Amino acid sequence: MSPNDCAVCALSPILFFTCNFINFSQFSCPHSKYPSTEHLRINKNKLVVPLTECLLLVFAIYNNLQHFSSYQHKERLITLNETVMLVFVLFLLLFLTTSSRESVLHFNGLISIKNNRYYYGTAAILGTKTVKKYFKTYLLCAFYNAGLQVIFFLVSFASLGTNTIEWILKVLSCEICISIPIIVVFKFIALLKLYKNFLRANNDSLIKLLTKKEKCFSYRIKLLRRMYHCVMVNFNVMGLYLNLTLLVLGLTLVVLLVSCFYILIVIYGRDYGLDFYEGAFVVISVLQFIGGLFVCVTVAELEKMSEDILSFLFKYPISKLTAAEAAQVEVLITTLTIQKPVLRASDIFTVGTRLLASISGTVVTYVLVALQFHASWAN
Repeated sequence: MSPNDCAVCALSPILFFTCNFINFSQFSCPHSKYPSTEHLRINKNKLVVPLTECLLLVFAIYNNLQHFSSYQHKERLITLNETVMLVFVLFLLLFLTTSSRESVLHFNGLISIKNNRYYYGTAAILGTKTVKKYFKTYLLCAFYNAGLQVIFFLVSFASLGTNTIEWILKVLSCEICISIPIIVVFKFIALLKLYKNFLRANNDSLIKLLTKKEKCFSYRIKLLRRMYHCVMVNFNVMGLYLNLTLLVLGLTLVVLLVSCFYILIVIYGRDYGLDFYEGAFVVISVLQFIGGLFVCVTVAELEKMSEDILSFLFKYPISKLTAAEAAQVEVLITTLTIQKPVLRASDIFTVGTRLLASISGTVVTYVLVALQFHASWAN
């Protein structure tokens, strides 16, 4: 087994970069140096970390509101923007902390799908190039975060006042305010890319079955259908703890983008000076908005891939029918959609008081199985 075959090694950038309050325990693999368990678990002791971060953010919000009336027009705009960001990160931490159980279930599901890829009929989900991309993105985010932290600390150190404790608390809260959105955006992008790889592997395996005409075709289709179902169910679990976060993220980034442009117009229109901190805040807000747009585009691509695969799995058996049977299937589905059917003991379909034309048992079987599959997937 190579590191690329190991689910923990492949997912480690996502696991270790986002474990600020959840203990992602080590897994049993030949690359691990420590004994481990087979499942992720929540470490309640680490809940002290997000709670402390929340207290620091509350202090920073209170401090900004307390000094708001003493600031000039430009400083008020910057302080208002900073307060919006602090409130957003505070809610973000609270959402992620309260949904830690769903997060652990979701990552356990990812590990299970990755480890059971051979059972689902596909051998490659995360290749070498994909794993390298994850590590490169992880390193880029880490260096970007570290650079912002150092720059902001140096700028804040230059403005050190007489109250050292208050200055330290404010710096720590702003450091948290910078780090958390970067971590969340990275987590969104990495997870969505991972699901795209899952769906792409499923689609590639379906195409391979069609072109090479392998043995046990129906059995392999069944396994791939099961994989698709597991991926989408796990994706819905992710939605339980990320959908609300994504909504708050989007609304906050839009507010920040609009307010940042307004600040720039006011500053240049009234010939104010723009210091480094204010300029950096505007740039960071714009970059976060671009990251939010990228997340929305990736979600749209993922939904399209899911619809394409579902359409294939739902419609494919129709290609096994004759032209006449396929036409009957389309007519029957359309008719059943319009009006509720009644199946009588004489094996005759009636819709209302009208008698349908003669329908073969193959067509009826296909329609019933297809509708059953569609209902189970929807649940």
